[in-house]
Amino acid sequence: MDEDEDDSFPPKKSQNLQSKREAKSETRLQPESTLQLQTNGRGQKPGKLKLEPHALWYEIEHPSAAPPASPNTETITHLHARGKYLLQAEAENYVSSNHLSSSDRQFLSTIMSSGTQSDKLSALTLSVSSSPLHCQKQLDALMNMARKKSRNDAVQAIAALKDLLIGNLLPNRKLVYFGKQISLSSKSTDEELILWTFEDWLKGWYFQVLQAIEGLSTDSLPFVRNHMISYIFELLRDKPEQEQLLLRLLVNKLVYPYRKCG
Repeated sequence: MDEDEDDSFPPKKSQNLQSKREAKSETRLQPESTLQLQTNGRGQKPGKLKLEPHALWYEIEHPSAAPPASPNTETITHLHARGKYLLQAEAENYVSSNHLSSSDRQFLSTIMSSGTQSDKLSALTLSVSSSPLHCQKQLDALMNMARKKSRNDAVQAIAALKDLLIGNLLPNRKLVYFGKQISLSSKSTDEELILWTFEDWLKGWYFQVLQAIEGLSTDSLPFVRNHMISYIFELLRDKPEQEQLLLRLLVNKLVYPYRKCG
């Protein structure tokens, strides 16, 4: 299954004032490793969230500017590196923020360490639905559940993922890769970089979900196959992302020789 496709080093230290000013002006475009060295020295206090939690990340408002000239590949690479760093920091700050109480964090930790499969699915789904942008780790945990050898566990996990994809994760448009964002420029705000980095990540993550669905859609058990066919249809009906791939999967299942669904 194929996914569809719709660096300079940081400046050296210098003792003259002009070099310092130039280095400061280039900080925004430095690679991720350099940005981490500069930012992680702020002590251990959690930082303030740049984006407030939102159940529908694609509805978060941010200033829209006129499309600038397309940045070159090097600039895109640096901006994406910064976006990844900012998104990771945003998720860490969310965990430490007052949006999650200490009792909530302890409860989730207990559930994930000793809860049943159903408990874990419920906890992860609830967490993601509150603010998907701040919950990449939880989404990855759900993805790992969908890859379990136990058919029943995998089907339950994919059912939860399907509901999240339709209800919270996918907008009513196709997702856009980071480098294809029309407003991307060296003047893009941190908030924009976070949103576009998450969207880019989500596009690749969703493709992995579809790979898991495709694998189970050829299972020997009709129960498993029929659930996957139903999920493919719902995703194709409700969201445009990966519609060509979903259509191909659905057509393939319609001629599957062991199909027992009407």
